[in-house]
Parts: sequence; structure tokens; C-alpha cells
Amino acid sequence: MEAPSGQPRHWRWLIHLILLTAYPLVLGIVGALHHGESTQPMLPSDIKTLLKVLAGEATIFGIVFGIALLLSRPSREDLFRSSPTATRAARRMGSRCRRRIRRWSRRCWQKIAALAATPFPVRFIVQSGDAVTSGRDGSAWNVSFTPIIERLTRGAGVPYFSRSAITT
Repeated sequence: MEAPSGQPRHWRWLIHLILLTAYPLVLGIVGALHHGESTQPMLPSDIKTLLKVLAGEATIFGIVFGIALLLSRPSREDLFRSSPTATRAARRMGSRCRRRIRRWSRRCWQKIAALAATPFPVRFIVQSGDAVTSGRDGSAWNVSFTPIIERLTRGAGVPYFSRSAITT
């Protein structure tokens, strides 16, 4: 029986949690029983054998995690649902970053203004990265990238050039 749309399926998440919790516990118990009183190292000393063991362990964990994921069948909202505490922390971090960007851009404006009367004024800004984690996310451009460039170009009155626009 499925829960109505928008409500979490608690029993599915419980199975997910049990599987992922049981995995390291079972490995620890099996390792302790298998090792016993032996003085031999648990991992092989040969690099090739060690890599094979690590690949096998990663495969087994992938299978267990895949089964847990299939059983819980999370939606995108389930995966990215956050607690109120995490949401408040993210907002505080975002406001702290915005304050730092404002201070940084003010310092840039002041430096550009101070250099305006010298023989070497700032005539333009060249930037070489996109300043967002993923350029495919348009909302990230409007939050992180565009406001920074607008602050620099409008506040300091200098043109902006992107390295990608220059090289293409």
C-alpha cells in the first residue's frame, strides 16, 4: 500500500536504513569471526590483490546500496528534503556569503577608483571561470554569478569580458 502523493513512505525508508546499518555491522562481525586469534594482517600486502579486494568490497556495497535505494524508491523531493535546522544554517551561510561579496565588491570599487587617477587605471575586467557550480542550472547564474558581475561593472563603471567569450 502506497502513501498518498507528497507523503513519505516510512516503511520503505525503514528498510533502507536497516540495510545500510546492517551492512557495516555484518562486515565487522564476519571480519572478527574470520580473523579470530590470527596474527596475519586482514588485508593483503600485494597491491594487485589489495585493489581486487577493494573493487570487490565497492561492488558489494554498490549492490547493497542499490537494493536499499530500489526498496525506498525516493523521489527528488525525498532526497533533497531538509530539516528546519539545516535550512536555517544554509540561509545563515548564504547571508554571510552575500555580506562578504558586498564587502569584496566595495573594496574592488575603491581600488578601481583609487587607480583611476594613476597612469595605470583599470579599464576592464576579465574573468576566467563561471563562478557557479554547474552552468546548466540557470537559477544559480541569477543568484551567484550575475549579481557579482553587475556589482563590479555598474558599481565601478568598467566593462566586463569573459575569457570564454574572448576565446570563442
